Amino acid sequence: MRCIVCGNESFELFHRGTRDNSAIDVMRCKKCRSFQLSSFSQIEEGFYEVGDMHKDQYSVSEDTYSEQVWDSWVSETQEDDYRRADMIKAKIEGGGLKERNVLDFGCGNGGFLRRLKEQKAANVVGVELDQDARKHLLSEGINVYESIDMIDPSVKFDIITMFHVIEHLEEPDRILKALREKLTDNGLLVVETPNADDALISQFHSEKFMDFTFWSAHLFLYTTDSLGMLMNNCGFSVVNNSQVQRYPLANHLYWLSEGLPGGHVKWKELSDDLLNKSYEDILKKLHKCDTLFGVFRRE
Repeated sequence: MRCIVCGNESFELFHRGTRDNSAIDVMRCKKCRSFQLSSFSQIEEGFYEVGDMHKDQYSVSEDTYSEQVWDSWVSETQEDDYRRADMIKAKIEGGGLKERNVLDFGCGNGGFLRRLKEQKAANVVGVELDQDARKHLLSEGINVYESIDMIDPSVKFDIITMFHVIEHLEEPDRILKALREKLTDNGLLVVETPNADDALISQFHSEKFMDFTFWSAHLFLYTTDSLGMLMNNCGFSVVNNSQVQRYPLANHLYWLSEGLPGGHVKWKELSDDLLNKSYEDILKKLHKCDTLFGVFRRE
């Protein structure tokens, strides 16, 4: 094994098995502390194209997502889609997203792109392997392609986004360099991905959470430092490499008490905006939020 971030070949076993495959272990680089799975062979050809990643929601009796499943998926991601658009607007000089050309790489159900259209982005384009999701988005009038190679080579983007995509890539460096070529001079790449230093892993050492969160489709998990290092290696400089806490304190308390997900729903009475914001601020200082959110500039 060789670390995709720092090139180190020394790893330690961090966790035996993933939630869906007991034969695949989670290894940690001894130098940069990124996580890497012991095997990538489980991601067979066509895994993402046929919607296997969403197989729990996928309507196998039809040739595309049922309207009910699709609407549910769109509804479930809406809060994150809006948050991402607002965060990017806040970090961009000169008027936010208006009149910007934006590519969302791994656009899923297209919720983020719909939000950008509402905010008058000049041009929004998606890349998505899931063939049925592409059909649905095309029917809505959203331009979406199977790969970046299918986009007109002369078209450049001011902003490219990757939301919970980079952890799935077997060769993230190759994809990042390809995306770099699609950016305008000084264009921005925005990356959101799970944090390998999540508090439930690095602070509370919740075995139940680790049994749940480590997944055979997440080939790599990065820290704030290792994500920045990877971006530097691929021709990007750091504009802002921050963190976001997507799940509130009640979620963590439920994991620690019951060893189960969904605490933010089960224990709603323990949620309060001020309390959750204070908890997020503490985790940010410790670099232990559940999610990394980085903005990087093409060099």
